[in-house]
Amino acid sequence: MIDRIVRASTLLLLFLCRGTVFSQTLASPVATIRFAPERPIIETRNGNQFVNFDMLVRNVTTVTLRISQVELGVYDSTHQLVLRRSINTDAFAASIDVIGKKTLAPDEILDVFNPFSEFESDMPLSELQYSFSLLRESNDEQREANRHRLPDDCDFREHSAVKPRTYAGRTALILTLCGKVVVWEGHDFYAHHQRVPLGDPSSPNCTGNHMRCFTLFVGRGSATNEAGASIGRGVFRSSRGIETVLPRMWDRTADGRTCP
Repeated sequence: MIDRIVRASTLLLLFLCRGTVFSQTLASPVATIRFAPERPIIETRNGNQFVNFDMLVRNVTTVTLRISQVELGVYDSTHQLVLRRSINTDAFAASIDVIGKKTLAPDEILDVFNPFSEFESDMPLSELQYSFSLLRESNDEQREANRHRLPDDCDFREHSAVKPRTYAGRTALILTLCGKVVVWEGHDFYAHHQRVPLGDPSSPNCTGNHMRCFTLFVGRGSATNEAGASIGRGVFRSSRGIETVLPRMWDRTADGRTCP
């Protein structure tokens, strides 16, 4: 009899637990996460892999939310976890600060530049799963309490996944600039070409970053603007292998030489 009671209690507990998980699964999300582009390209250079894209996080609640942690899980083609990384509030100089603004007002969209953009060459990148830990922060009391909470002590957690793709160039490109050139603004995580916030109210028509694969070169001894910065040409390489060279402000270098 006692054994039956124990088993019945265990079944009831399992049923309640399953019901709890099931209700959480069906609950409406407090935030949505959209990737731009939907299938980012894996770039390979200097023995490493780079995946640069935006995550548009939208607050769909009526309260202010704070991002306290962003976790990444990297999965291979057999869906085995091969790497886990995170940025969070767990430090005096918190790593979560790398994303910049962390609070979202109701219905606000925050563009989070992928903070995990570089991987070793042998790392399988079949699927990248992201988890956002979110806190309520609608008043001073909640804001003060959040300062003392650990990263996993969150009010909500939202998940989303993206499957990056490889791309093989189909065209041999030649840099159409003369002489020695300097990479004035390179193609990396910190380049201003990467950091175009989508969904910004000041530019509502900006739905994609056309400069994501943009690199700015300047010729040595080229003209300078009033601030003393060299003025060069921008080179844009599209996914179709098309190279476009933007016109310079000046057609001559500082010493008077002409550069075709």
